[in-house]
Amino acid sequence: MSMKIQKIKKLNKAYIGDGIVQIMMPYKEEYLTILSGDGLLYHSSDDSYYNEYLEDQRRYQFPFFSIPVHREKKNGNIITYVNEIYEIAKPYIVLKDGKIIQDSVFCISKDLKEYVQVQRVLTPKLFSMSKNVNFNEIDKHIHYINSIDEGKKYIFSNGGVLSDEIDYRNINENETNNGESKIMITINEGLINSIKGIKIDKNNNNFNIMVFDFPMVNISQKKLKTIGKYASPALEPKIKKRFNSGVSREQIIRAKTMARLKN
Repeated sequence: MSMKIQKIKKLNKAYIGDGIVQIMMPYKEEYLTILSGDGLLYHSSDDSYYNEYLEDQRRYQFPFFSIPVHREKKNGNIITYVNEIYEIAKPYIVLKDGKIIQDSVFCISKDLKEYVQVQRVLTPKLFSMSKNVNFNEIDKHIHYINSIDEGKKYIFSNGGVLSDEIDYRNINENETNNGESKIMITINEGLINSIKGIKIDKNNNNFNIMVFDFPMVNISQKKLKTIGKYASPALEPKIKKRFNSGVSREQIIRAKTMARLKN
């Protein structure tokens, strides 16, 4: 199975709306990306920034809507938290901290009051491998990789850099070092079609081109009931001024008050 459960977290009812929830996504590294079948929700890297949450009018029903990004100190590390709106049972793909994660929120109670966020780390399966490719033939193979799945493509390289094409012009046929790994996510008609990893390794005077598939996994209702028992409790954010210079004390007080009233 190409899945292992990384985290199961209960959601505080203050963050549960009509068919949607507000989540707070933590990350440690320099970049974070969140996508759904509808496109990009969040992307932050050295060269670009985008946050769909800032344009989503539904955010006003949730506490902390006025603090879309905040930082907390945990175990000596500064962790960044990003607010996003998720639809119930819809799959999202998260790229963070060197992992590809399938992320969803599910209802686990008949009275529709208990919800859990389930994150699963996806693991690769070899899709294809082309050995001893001549340097001048790399473009032909990249064209084939681009044509495997129909739909809009999001390409990510090391460091979270986002583009819409696989560009290996940084590879020099006289260099012995390997090219960067790429992640290609294809969406079409509201669905995530595929997640593929591409890696080109130097092999003497030629190259090996490897394509990996990251299959997504469905969770049955029976399994949801089981894993829901092991969900960690819902926690409120602990926002302190010294780590969030752009956030006022009034904003923090209003958000905490709203959360308390909705619980």
